[in-house]
Amino acid sequence: SGKKQWQDPLPTINFKLKDADAGLELLNPAKSTSTNPLTVPVTPKWFIPQEYIELISENHGEWLGANVMLSTFQAPFADFESSATRWLHCRHPHVTKLFVACHLSSPRLLVTEYLPNGTLHEFLQTGKSQKSIWHKLHEAALGLQYLHRHKLAHGDLRSENIVMNSNSEAQITRVGRTSTCMGPGCQEYKASELLCLEEPSLASGVCAFGVCTLQFVVDYLPDGDRGYGKREWLTSKPHGMDDVHWCLITDMCKQDPKDRVKITYVAMQLKRFSNDEAQEHHEQHEMEGVDVATYLTPEIAQTVDKAVDILQKRYAKWSIMQRMPGDELARVSDLHSQLEQKGDKCP
Repeated sequence: SGKKQWQDPLPTINFKLKDADAGLELLNPAKSTSTNPLTVPVTPKWFIPQEYIELISENHGEWLGANVMLSTFQAPFADFESSATRWLHCRHPHVTKLFVACHLSSPRLLVTEYLPNGTLHEFLQTGKSQKSIWHKLHEAALGLQYLHRHKLAHGDLRSENIVMNSNSEAQITRVGRTSTCMGPGCQEYKASELLCLEEPSLASGVCAFGVCTLQFVVDYLPDGDRGYGKREWLTSKPHGMDDVHWCLITDMCKQDPKDRVKITYVAMQLKRFSNDEAQEHHEQHEMEGVDVATYLTPEIAQTVDKAVDILQKRYAKWSIMQRMPGDELARVSDLHSQLEQKGDKCP
């Protein structure tokens, strides 16, 4: 079947630990309600013995007969406990579901819903998406908005942690206050205050999401060595980005956390961008069947300049006139030349 069992499965019921100190740490998530030293700690709600999970590939496993994603957690145990406990109670279509976790494995293990479409960045590169990038970013923003409404700061938000579920919907994953990314490519997502070792906040999450948005839209990631802490990259708009989109990103990534916009505002703006792009695509589809020649009928009988002016006014209802397909522009120019040759009059 190609499936591999975990090596050396740990005990499932009776935790046999080599020393008492390790035992106190591993069983710390269970808080006893009794002062009796013989009271058995309660197992965390999210706990699953490692041997109950079947390994299929590096990040893919099976639990209770269902496909699941497996991710490791290298941070200290207290951070793992906090992340697993907070994440377990999250219920939102744009936040990846955490099913169970194991703190006795090495490294510690998180088991989440299956994500066959990978990250949002990978998904967009495949060309599978029928929706615009703004639509997908709006979905992700709704997930982050849910976390913020519950006062949950995401300390590890980066492009790798915006993923696609089996329904091709964007989700926020690896919910927790601690960043597990320490190598190259992680600093770029961190708000300036985090570089000063401050705790993650809702504002730092908005900043990280702003950097993700920039990366997804124009495939540009600020250089962590280029004055990143001072946000010098915000002074230069990347080539190919619209002013209104750039304005939102700069508002999300301001140096002072108090000056950054809230995620609710971000979600509203992304929805507007998504709707605008959908409308533009609809208008472009309508334009595909338009025959420019039909606008130059004998009844018009105007000068060449007047005829062209009429064409412009008729096309004005489409916001994409300036991006009219090249062949139609060529036909308009050809008609213009023919009319000039016929003496300033429409046929």
